[in-house]
Amino acid sequence: MIVDDLKKAILDYAIQGKLTEQNEKDMSAFELKENLIESRKKLTKEKIILKKPFLNNDDIEPKFQIPNNWAWAYLSNVSIIQEGAGIRKHQYKENGIQLFSVTNILDGEIDLEKKQLYVSVDEYQKKYSHLKLNIGDIVTACSGGSWGKVAIYNEPDEVMLNTSTLRMRFFEDLGNNKYLYYVIKSEYFKRGLAEQLSGIQPNFGYAHYSTIPIPLPPLEEQQRIVNKIEDLMEKLDEIKPIEDELITIKSAFKTEMKKSVIDYAIHGNMSEQKLTDSKVESIIPTSDLYSDNSKKFNLSLNEEEFPFSIPNNWKWVKLGMLFSYQNGYAYKPSETIKNGNGFPVIKSQNIMKRIVEINSQTSFVENPTEQMLKTKIEKGDFLMCLSSQSSNPEPLGKTAIYDLNHLALLNQRVLKLTPFNYDLSKYLYYAINSFYFHYTVSHKGGGSAQSNLKLEHVMEMYIPLPPIEEQQRIVEKIEQLLPLCNDIDNLING
Repeated sequence: MIVDDLKKAILDYAIQGKLTEQNEKDMSAFELKENLIESRKKLTKEKIILKKPFLNNDDIEPKFQIPNNWAWAYLSNVSIIQEGAGIRKHQYKENGIQLFSVTNILDGEIDLEKKQLYVSVDEYQKKYSHLKLNIGDIVTACSGGSWGKVAIYNEPDEVMLNTSTLRMRFFEDLGNNKYLYYVIKSEYFKRGLAEQLSGIQPNFGYAHYSTIPIPLPPLEEQQRIVNKIEDLMEKLDEIKPIEDELITIKSAFKTEMKKSVIDYAIHGNMSEQKLTDSKVESIIPTSDLYSDNSKKFNLSLNEEEFPFSIPNNWKWVKLGMLFSYQNGYAYKPSETIKNGNGFPVIKSQNIMKRIVEINSQTSFVENPTEQMLKTKIEKGDFLMCLSSQSSNPEPLGKTAIYDLNHLALLNQRVLKLTPFNYDLSKYLYYAINSFYFHYTVSHKGGGSAQSNLKLEHVMEMYIPLPPIEEQQRIVEKIEQLLPLCNDIDNLING
């Protein structure tokens, strides 16, 4: 996203000296570096920090060009890099000193409520008080999928550093720790870590962080850089909600546009009504064809229930007047194979794109039983998803026409609808996949979408039916416009 990319670019520009002006009156960065190195020696001698090998800054090969009054330095030569303790489960207590873990680090923020584990105050004071987090410490996750998350600790609570976390800050605060935070947060620094990746679940420690060279500006410029970064980030945060809204609109644009095209068509607003068209009554199946459905479902037509106005030469019918139906078979895992041989079993995932897709995840039956064959699917059958795959009701009612020449079998929770009149198929495909149909059938019997469609709700759905000639004009118009929707979507979303 644009705002996130700009934030990354700002940090990388800042640590290259491209965001602020250099001032000749600033203290020398080389002098600052020497002061930090001397501080490290002092803290090591006083055993406040552990003695670690010193890396020669003169060996640094510059990663990019920096201003002449800046210096390069290995992180370990200028900053504390402290690893957390490896506290084990048997040491956990119900209260005491809270352990600070990877879970508590959100990118740029701290959340001590997220995971609360404790060690006893006594054990902390005896063994771990040196791992106390101080206000201003830079904390980072250095394990697994959370590595690279960085924040500044600004909480008043007494908390100790636990496993898979590190804390850093300039020795004796001789540098600007907020500047160091932005260096560690930069894509340059993350690349330096990524180059040392090993294993599926990477774990980093002192050895990995210590060898990354960082650009060190004069102290006064560090503050100017921090000020500039925070000013720009604040402005970008104001833009972010607008960008998020635009992204939502863009992602929904294609879907909403297609919905509009189809629903506009089935309201009779897209095509011309012609006096020369045949009577719609001539294509409505006779009652003897759907007599079995009439015994099970309410197929009577009530003008007060008609969902919306349609042209005078159209008629309202119910879906049960146009299709026979067949429920699917509940296959056991032992009854199917995935070797591609035999009859494909059509599940809801095979029709999510409103076409039937046979793929590597499709199950097959080589020797179907008589009971299975009762659910066979033939070319021209409609297949409707009756269940939602999650709390998202979007799959409900999605329908495809089976257009393959070989027979297939119907899985449970997919409904087969066989048209009494195949001449109506193309128009009915669009009518059933309209927003009107999808929304209404999924909200039957309640105010919110159901996770499963009931058969009676499907079969009793009202369908607006135009004369056959107008159906052909509607289908032709829809199929002209839908590719244009794709073209517009590509133009907008790139």
